Parts: sequence; structure tokens; C-alpha cells
Amino acid sequence: MTEGGDPNAHAIRLGHVQGFLYWRRTRSPDGTKREAVTARSLAKDRPVLHSVFALSETIEVVPSNPVSKVEKPKGDAREPIILGLGEPGQYERLLRACAGRPARASESKASTGRSVRP
Repeated sequence: MTEGGDPNAHAIRLGHVQGFLYWRRTRSPDGTKREAVTARSLAKDRPVLHSVFALSETIEVVPSNPVSKVEKPKGDAREPIILGLGEPGQYERLLRACAGRPARASESKASTGRSVRP
């Protein structure tokens, strides 16, 4: 990002973060121009920035995390898919395809609220 220069971490403020996310809408991570990215992509970029500045705040490189002041982008609306309404047997085929493939512990915990050991 050449427009904003290369400011020191402690000099980055809310406006820099907002400007970056606005710039990022039409740029690849390497800076090349592209079609606009989805709101979901921006919603993924913000937590990465937040984590970097959270660590910087922890080790006292920055006085506060400027990303925490930026509103979280809302993801694109998605149309839920209900298995079996359009095509009979979809649910059963999904279960067969998943047979013998245990869920990762993080996925199991997210769905049940409890840790599950493999």
C-alpha cells in the first residue's frame, strides 16, 4: 500500500485502519488492482489486523489497538440450503460421505459447547 506510506506501528490510528480496509476492497494482498472483494473477505482481514495490534499492545509497542474501534464488516448474506427439499436422499448421501471421518475437536466443541476427545 503505497498511498499510506509506511507508518510506524505506534503512529497508526483508526483512520489508517479504515483507509486500509477501504483500499483492500479493490486490491489483492500484494497490492495489485482487482475486482472488489466480498464483504466476507474483509471480515476475515479485520481479525488478522486486530490480532497483530493486540499483540503489539501486549508487548507495549502501541498504546491501544486501533482496530478495536473499527466496526466489523458484515458478511455477504447467504441463502441457507435445506437438504432434502430439492432432491430426495441428499441428507442420507451426506451422512454416508461423512462416515468414518471424525469431526475436528474445535468443530465438535463449537457445535456442542463441550470438548470432545477423538
